[in-house]
Amino acid sequence: MVEVPAGCFVMGSEDHYAEERPAHEEHVSEFLIDQHPVTNAEFRRFVKDTNHRTLPPRSRHRPRTSRTQTRTISCLVRWCSDRHPGRCR
Repeated sequence: MVEVPAGCFVMGSEDHYAEERPAHEEHVSEFLIDQHPVTNAEFRRFVKDTNHRTLPPRSRHRPRTSRTQTRTISCLVRWCSDRHPGRCR
């Protein structure tokens, strides 16, 4: 896990789509994130090992970046932590 410090960033844009306007500053509290993305191959093993029902990943080696339900993420984190202590939490 890597700690991402609290900070501010500009959310939105004045130059692209109308729904991105107005650009404005947002604050994010510090949080932890895994150093390694969960690949579709890992996600496939998780679904197979746990019989978890979800949408199938699109590609075998690309990170899973689609919006996934909170329950799926929680289950995946538990599964990954059990299989690879210290890698995924």
